[in-house]
Amino acid sequence: MEKNLQNVIQDTFDVLTWEDLRKKSDVLTQKVVEGQDYTDVFPALAQDIFASLYKGEPTLTEETPYGTEMNRQHVQSLMESEQYDSIRAYTTFDDFSSALACSDVMASVIEEFKKNPPPKHPQDEPQDGDDKENGNGNMPTPQMIRQAIRRGIKKAEKRAEENEEAFQALGCGNESGERKNMSFEDKQTLLDQYRKVKEMAKYIGKFRNLSVSARSERISSTRTELCGVTMGNEVTRALPQELANLNHPILQYDFFRKMQEHQLLQYELEVNEPVGKGSIVCLVDDSGSMYNDEMEFIARGAMFGLLECAKKDNRNFACDIFSGGRDNYTMEIPNGDYSSKQMIDLLSVSYANGTSFEEPLSYAMDVIKTDKFKDADVVIITDDSCYLRDSFVEILKKFKEEHDVKVTMINVSGYLDEEDIKRWVDNVYMDLGDESVAEVYKNV
Repeated sequence: MEKNLQNVIQDTFDVLTWEDLRKKSDVLTQKVVEGQDYTDVFPALAQDIFASLYKGEPTLTEETPYGTEMNRQHVQSLMESEQYDSIRAYTTFDDFSSALACSDVMASVIEEFKKNPPPKHPQDEPQDGDDKENGNGNMPTPQMIRQAIRRGIKKAEKRAEENEEAFQALGCGNESGERKNMSFEDKQTLLDQYRKVKEMAKYIGKFRNLSVSARSERISSTRTELCGVTMGNEVTRALPQELANLNHPILQYDFFRKMQEHQLLQYELEVNEPVGKGSIVCLVDDSGSMYNDEMEFIARGAMFGLLECAKKDNRNFACDIFSGGRDNYTMEIPNGDYSSKQMIDLLSVSYANGTSFEEPLSYAMDVIKTDKFKDADVVIITDDSCYLRDSFVEILKKFKEEHDVKVTMINVSGYLDEEDIKRWVDNVYMDLGDESVAEVYKNV
C-alpha cells in the first residue's frame, strides 16, 4: 500500500479532483515532473499546494509524514502568507483557478530548487538542521521558502485578476451559469483566445452592457392601456363592484364562484410593446477595409450586443461574418443561447479580404425563408464600401416586401454612399456613441 505523504487533510473527492486536473493540464503535469527531478516528495507537495488553495477549510494533518518535513514548511509558508486570503477569493472550490495558482507557486518553488537543491531522497537525510549540506549545494532555508512562496502567490494573484477580467469582459463572470458549465479545456481555450483578441473583447464587453441597458429601457417603456371589460379570473384586474362583494358575508361566496368559473368582470388591457421582438440575422463585414481604426473590433462588439439582446429575449439569432467571394462564416443560435465554444469561434474568424454584400444578403434571405427565422429582420454591420447591382437590389426589395423584412445598417466608418444604400436599407446608424448604439438595440 502506497504511503500517504500529504500534509493537508484531503478526502476522496479532493484526490480525484487533483488527479483529473493533472490529466487535463499539461502545465501541472510538467511542473510536477520537473519538481520531482529535484526531490521525490514533490508530487505530494504539489497536491498539498492545490488542496490548500481549493478546499473550503484546508487543515494540516496532526502528524508530519516522515520525509515531508520540507513540504510541511512550504505549505505552512503558503497558508501563513499575506496573499493567501486574497488568492483564495479566486481559488476556493474553483478547480481551474486553483490549478493555475498551484502551477505558479510550483514554478516559484522550482526556481528556488535550481539555486538551492533540496535532498533528492528526504527520507534518507538527517532531519536535524535546515542548512545541512546535501552534496548538491545549500538546502533552501525557511526564509528562502517563504520568499519563493511569496513570489509564486503574487504571480498567481495577478494572473487570477487578469483571468477574472477576461471572463467578465466576455460575459462569463464568476456567477455565470455558462462559466460554471465550461470544461477545464474550454476555459483555458477561451482565455488563450481572449489574449489574442483582447482589444476586441473590450468592445464586446462595452456593447453587451449597452444592449442590457437598452433592453431594460425597452421593457420599462412598455405601456398597458385599458381597452374594455371582459370576464376572467384575475383578481388584480377585477372591477371595483366585484371586489366589493368580498366584504359581504354572503356575496363573497358568489365572488369565489365567479372566479372559479372565469366569470369575474375584469378590465381588458392592451399591452403596447416596443418594436423588435423577432429573430435577428446579423451580417458582419470582415473585409480588409474593416481592419483600420479598430473597426473590426467595433463590428464584432456590436454583433455580440445584438446576440445579447437575442439571448435575453429568447430570440433566434443567425450571423454571417463575411468578406469577398466565398469567405464567410455562418452560425445559427436558437434563442440566442450561445456556448463558450461558439463564442470562441465567433471571436476567431478573420478574413480581411475583399467585400461583397450579395453573398451575405442571399444567406439572410435563405435563412428568413425557414420557419425559425420567418419573423427576422436583418442588421448589417459594415464600413459601406461595396455597391449592389441593380438586379440584385430588385430581388432584395421584392423579398423584403413579401416577407415584411427591414434592413438596418450600422456604419462603423463614417462614410456613407447614400445613393446606393437608400435603395435597400431602411435605417442607418452612423454615430456609434453610446446613445446611438443603445437606440439600435432598443429598436431591433
